[in-house]
Amino acid sequence: MLCHLHLSRVSNRKAKKGVLLLLLRNGCGIMSSQELEYQISIVEDKVNPLMERREVRIEVASKSTPRRDLLRKAVASSLKVPLEKVYVRSSLSSYGTNISICKVHVYDDEERGKQIEQKYVQMRNLSREARKEAMSAQAGAKAAESKAAESKAAEAKAAEGRKVK
Repeated sequence: MLCHLHLSRVSNRKAKKGVLLLLLRNGCGIMSSQELEYQISIVEDKVNPLMERREVRIEVASKSTPRRDLLRKAVASSLKVPLEKVYVRSSLSSYGTNISICKVHVYDDEERGKQIEQKYVQMRNLSREARKEAMSAQAGAKAAESKAAESKAAEAKAAEGRKVK
């Protein structure tokens, strides 16, 4: 069947369009990079009552190394918990295999997760767009803070100059 044809092998733009139309007519679905499927199997599931979380080690089978934000959504849906309670700590892939070993923390309360998980882990688990927004908000806050510190220092220096005279 023609469903397994790779479009990268078709060089002409019109030919690609024709192949796509042919695939759609034959009932073959086309999978974009946004619709990656992960086969998730739980290797280890520990409950940590002190930290109020589950520490899950999973194996993920996919065509490429999974993106953290998409993996986070897949794990949340498979464990049937809200997305805000799930944090992917690490994802390790071996060369030549399509299996990744991931460590995931699932918190009982999303506020507890925000308290315990480090900021860089929280940032890594965001989508690219949300991460850019958060970074620009942090940069804006730091700029406002530095301006306030500069004006305070200038006022202190001016006050010192008045006292000396």
